[in-house]
Amino acid sequence: MGSASEDTCRLSSSSARPAWRPPPPPPEVSFRMAGQTRSMSLAEFAVHRGLYTEAEIATDLYTQGLIMVDKPTLLGFWVVIAEKNY
Repeated sequence: MGSASEDTCRLSSSSARPAWRPPPPPPEVSFRMAGQTRSMSLAEFAVHRGLYTEAEIATDLYTQGLIMVDKPTLLGFWVVIAEKNY
């Protein structure tokens, strides 16, 4: 059995755990640069590259503007806009 100070540290560290939260989504942008793998969200990448500002990515247009579309709908969309069959 450990010393009293070791027991205190264990107890204090376990009581300091944050409330359960779902894990963060996987990074949307991953790349290697200078031999290191980098990962970040699409929003972080857009701000870092200067495509958007922090204020712009906080708007409803940015946060709610993207939607998920099923594959048949996407394939139908390509038939309408493309000159070649993809």
